[in-house]
Amino acid sequence: MPDNPGDDTPGAVWSASPHPERRGVPRYRFMARAMVTELSSGTRLPARTSELGLNGCYIDTLELFPVGTLVHLRILKDNGVFETSGKVLYCHPGIGMGIVFVDSTPDQRGVLAGWVTELAAQCEPTS
Repeated sequence: MPDNPGDDTPGAVWSASPHPERRGVPRYRFMARAMVTELSSGTRLPARTSELGLNGCYIDTLELFPVGTLVHLRILKDNGVFETSGKVLYCHPGIGMGIVFVDSTPDQRGVLAGWVTELAAQCEPTS
């Protein structure tokens, strides 16, 4: 986590706090299908995203993985697919969980950057 929670530098990590003033980068409303798979057990949760940023996303799902769980995330939007490893940073029981992206490949970061660029041009970041 960056020393300065408002740090917008590349590589800054999402704060574990759900408070917007602590986010390292902006997030945008983004509705897409998602599949979250726990790496240790292979348990899969079909879900959807509600917010997306360069470093992470928020997943709407009634079932949650515990904070700290390592996951594989697959997001499908129109004809695009973004896949990466991630880590659960925080949970809201019965609502969803925040996931930070970990070790995304350059081509997958390109897919993500394209989506975020489009979102930034269309709307304001979520608060």
